[in-house]
Amino acid sequence: MAVRLAPSSQISLHFRGAVVALLLLTSVLADPFAGQELTPAQIVEQQAPSVVTITTEDGFGSGVIVDPTGRIVTNFHVIQGGRSAEVKLSNGDVYDEILVSAIDRRRDLALIRIRGFGLPAASFGDSELVRPGDSVILVGAPEGLEQTVSNGIVSALRDSGDGYRFIQTTAPASPGSSGGGMFNEAGELIGIVTSQFTAGQNLNFAVPINYARGLMAVESEMTLADAAVRYPPEGSVAPSAAIGSDPVGATPNEAQLRTAVETSGLSYQNLDDDTWSIEFSNGTYLDNVTVFVSVFADMVLFQAAVAAQPTLTHDLAVNLLSLNWEQNLVKFGLDTDGDLRALQELPLAIVDGETVNRIANAVAVAADEAAGALAAPSDLRRSTDLTFRSTGRETDVIEVLGGAAMIRYDASNWEEQATEIAGGRQFFNESEAFFVTLIEETSQFPIESMPDIALANARESGAEVMEVGRGKRDINGREFSFIEYNARVSGFDVTYLGLFYSDASGTLQIVGWSTTNIFESTRGKVEQFASGFFVTPAARATHSTDVASHSEAGRTGEVTAQ
Repeated sequence: MAVRLAPSSQISLHFRGAVVALLLLTSVLADPFAGQELTPAQIVEQQAPSVVTITTEDGFGSGVIVDPTGRIVTNFHVIQGGRSAEVKLSNGDVYDEILVSAIDRRRDLALIRIRGFGLPAASFGDSELVRPGDSVILVGAPEGLEQTVSNGIVSALRDSGDGYRFIQTTAPASPGSSGGGMFNEAGELIGIVTSQFTAGQNLNFAVPINYARGLMAVESEMTLADAAVRYPPEGSVAPSAAIGSDPVGATPNEAQLRTAVETSGLSYQNLDDDTWSIEFSNGTYLDNVTVFVSVFADMVLFQAAVAAQPTLTHDLAVNLLSLNWEQNLVKFGLDTDGDLRALQELPLAIVDGETVNRIANAVAVAADEAAGALAAPSDLRRSTDLTFRSTGRETDVIEVLGGAAMIRYDASNWEEQATEIAGGRQFFNESEAFFVTLIEETSQFPIESMPDIALANARESGAEVMEVGRGKRDINGREFSFIEYNARVSGFDVTYLGLFYSDASGTLQIVGWSTTNIFESTRGKVEQFASGFFVTPAARATHSTDVASHSEAGRTGEVTAQ
């Protein structure tokens, strides 16, 4: 009988088509030796640093870094059921904040992430080219013995009988090797070590790496504790201690949403195992709005009724579409009875108490503004000082870029403070002790250059600066560039996250910062503040007119959305 190469204290784990949280992205760093045949010593020197040791409550396992920013592919059974873990790199660095990005139960693959930068990532091979007789090298942590290397050949390519294939190898492997890397003669990662037949000698198996490539597009993330609730061991029930005060018969998904609602800070009623209601009052157009929160499989639905079977005139439809663009994280739709509703759907894996609070408030505000659209369909009134609230929370908006855009935010969490920065506004989050600064310029600058400008300005001030990461992201349909860097300022270690947007209205910087030791706990609040950015309907209309004029000039098909 086959058994999984479990962490070292789980030698008797039975082999089955298992679960795997696979997290995989191609390495950014090009390997100059890719495709060339290397000696075993060269392969170990180049690729072994990408192999990590994963320690859980149940023992040891292995993993392979597949992206310099900290994404790691391993076996699902290495982390399955665990609520905490440590990842130890080959240089001795240890990370204990682990996020799960993707799971493939059938193939026992998992993709996890640590918050790293410039890490040694493995080079990928094509597992479709693997043939019996090929030489391979395994690197892992059998029985917890880190950076253990073994070699052998590919014995066969096997059908698992469960909808996928295995690479069989003579290279020795033991419990703890699970999640380690199988490398070919060119030093390319071609498989993830996963199981063995204990009835024979050196009958070991790896999952082809191309199965991991199929999960590259997955971007959701959950904590290990969330994964333990969402993907309990087969045939088991998640312990109630892991998911709060659960009613008898509640599924793990229902229990997870219950915990999120209970920790949202909102007043609520439990209607049944999978549905809660949250009451809001003091709207601009509606005295009361009820937001219903329900779980369906692995999705959470937030919805609020606006009106029963409204007559959709042309003006009303235009205004509702305009609100659809303007609202942060909310959309409008008609249900099967023809009733108008404000709603949003989110993956359960990313829903926590803060998310419930933010989305429920946003749905309530959207329902109230949609009621305003119904009341005056030809002249939609909009409040610029929203006070629609529940349990003391207040939503407000900031005009930026001369009114061409706005930022909607939770005013109960932020206090605006004076700043000496020209064109700047500064907001302080007292509960978390960090700042967000908005800086506006009337000039339009390319967002690609803004991270470099921010770094240059920081260094010009005399600060010791180290870049952590940069890239681009989408916020409500608009492209931003961003940069994160650490700086030594007046003897203090400070971390900055800057997001940059620019169009014909000007350039906007959203910069969040705090002392480095608390920045990881505040990062989500900075991103949440930035996620309230949206371009106003009037600005969109101006851009649409510009596009039309380009088309009339004979450039149809060449116009790129701004």
